[in-house]
Amino acid sequence: MAGQAKPHPTPCKCESACTAQCVCLTKNMCCETDCGCPENCENRYRGCYCSTGQCRSKRCPCFTAERECDSNICRNCSLCDGDGSTVGQPEHKSSCNNMNLQKGLGRRLYRGSTELPGWGLFNSDFIKKDDFIGEYVGEVITNEEANRRQAEHPGSSYFFTLDDEYIADAGKTIWNLLRFGNHSTNRANCYAVCMFVKGQYRIALFAKEDIVEENELFLDYGPQFHWNGTEKIELPPKVGTSRGRSGKKTKRKKAKKA
Repeated sequence: MAGQAKPHPTPCKCESACTAQCVCLTKNMCCETDCGCPENCENRYRGCYCSTGQCRSKRCPCFTAERECDSNICRNCSLCDGDGSTVGQPEHKSSCNNMNLQKGLGRRLYRGSTELPGWGLFNSDFIKKDDFIGEYVGEVITNEEANRRQAEHPGSSYFFTLDDEYIADAGKTIWNLLRFGNHSTNRANCYAVCMFVKGQYRIALFAKEDIVEENELFLDYGPQFHWNGTEKIELPPKVGTSRGRSGKKTKRKKAKKA
């Protein structure tokens, strides 16, 4: 296993300073803005104080902790001009580059045929290494419900672990193009990170390397992937791409650390 699933965030209901019995502390998590403890709680997450352009680097405590910046607590981060979430000079607004999921950003992608059974995910434009590609979207369900669906419809569901209690199912109800990203250990050019965004986990896809336009996007699902009886196919390191046929795959993936 490539690390354990992150603990599900549950706001504490502490009425005074948090003690060892605090649900956040027992999970080794920070208290958040929706916790019941006072704002001066020593376990409260304080956000970042980054200068413009530093929030997608190891200098930013939010980015290092696999969190998106929060305009309510981060000093110089804001979603858009004039949203009232920060106080300061205009040049400090709309400058945070660690709020991709909140801003709904993403690259131009399309579905195309691949050498593997089914569809593949392709990019329309050049993508620079570590650039944000998009969000893996799915219906949020429990682990128990995921197991039931997988047993009832083997080979036709797309699961991605959010935390130790919930999974994103990009099946027939809620999904986007990112569900067509195929597995490859040899050709993985993307990586997924389970980002903490204002009290919940969301799955972000980033470029592992510079990716030229019209190229298929692959990520390594990791050893925790549940193949559920389907055949695991590995591509050689260098293979061309094509477009065209359909099919179904079973995916139960977990976001890997950057």
